[in-house]
Amino acid sequence: MDGQAPRTSVPGSGRRRILRKAVRLAACLGFLGTLRVLVLSFPEPFFPFSLQEGAIRIYSDRPLPRETVRLLRAAEDRLGDAGLLPRRDVDKVFLCNSPGRFLIFAGPGRALAGIGGVAYAFFPEPNVFLRAARIERNRLLSPSGREVPGERTLTFYVAHELAHVRLAGRLGLFRILGLPARAREAYCDAVGLGRSEIMIPEKYK
Repeated sequence: MDGQAPRTSVPGSGRRRILRKAVRLAACLGFLGTLRVLVLSFPEPFFPFSLQEGAIRIYSDRPLPRETVRLLRAAEDRLGDAGLLPRRDVDKVFLCNSPGRFLIFAGPGRALAGIGGVAYAFFPEPNVFLRAARIERNRLLSPSGREVPGERTLTFYVAHELAHVRLAGRLGLFRILGLPARAREAYCDAVGLGRSEIMIPEKYK
C-alpha cells in the first residue's frame, strides 16, 4: 500500500518549541518595557510647548498661559522653604491635557485610581506627569473634568511631586525605600502645602 510513512515526534521537540516561544515572549516584553522607560524618561516630543522659571521647566501639549511663571515660582518657593534645593539643572513637569494622555504616561492603575500626578523619581530622567489643569486659575482638574477644590491647588501638586523627585535624589534608592510610604506622602504633602515645619525623621536624612 502506497503512502507516506507515519510521522513520529522527536523527543524533546515540543519542549524546544515551548522554550523558543517563551524566549520570544520574554524578548518582546523586555523590548516593550525598555521602550516605556525611554518614553517616560524622554517624553519631550509629545509635549511641544514649554516654559522654564528657575530650576523647573513645565511642558504641555497646549500653549501655556503667562500665569505659568507665577505657578513655577510659587512651587519653587515651597520646595526651597523645605530645604529641597534642585540637584539637577532642571526638574521637568509634564501636563497631560486629556485623560487618555495621562493614562499613557501615568499607567492604567494610577490613572484609573484617580491620582493627580505621578513622579518617576528613579528613571534615567526623573520626570513628573500631572493631569490636565487650568493654570490661570491654579487648579488641577479631576478625572471628571472638575477643578480640584480646597488647598490642594496646582501649585500644591507641582511642589508635592517634585518633592518626591528631590527627596529621592537626596536620600538615594535604599534610604528612600526604608522610609515608610505614609511618611513620604505626609512629608511631600507638607511641602506642597507650604508647611515646611513638618520634616522627615532625622534618621532618614
